[in-house]
Amino acid sequence: MNKKILSTIIASLFTVALSTNVMAEETVGQKVDNTAAKIHQSTNNTNYKIKKGVQKAGIKLHTSTNNTNYKLKKGVQKAGIKLHTSTNNTNYKVKKGVEKTSMNIKKSTNNTNYKMKKVGKSIDKAINNAVDNSKK
Repeated sequence: MNKKILSTIIASLFTVALSTNVMAEETVGQKVDNTAAKIHQSTNNTNYKIKKGVQKAGIKLHTSTNNTNYKLKKGVQKAGIKLHTSTNNTNYKVKKGVEKTSMNIKKSTNNTNYKMKKVGKSIDKAINNAVDNSKK
């Protein structure tokens, strides 16, 4: 076979293989970038929703460096209820609604997750229920 024809065939195969490899890398890279963008967007949306929900209910959660005491600043605090953490148990559930929002607060060593659930009670009902329960 002629050397010129053979070298042309080899050069063509090398070019096809090289361009296929570049296209595959671009496709994989694009998929990874899209996934990263979606994860970032989802995280931001979740944080925004939690902050918005907490602000609507007028609840401010405070924690200090040396202890992990949580106080509900509006509504339930008026009844004198305070939530305290302990060494062995750091799961708290606020069962009474505060402006149609109750919170399940879970605190772990490395992560704090807040879950918002809607309930059908107003602040006045929540305060009254909390006062009634504190008298028992």
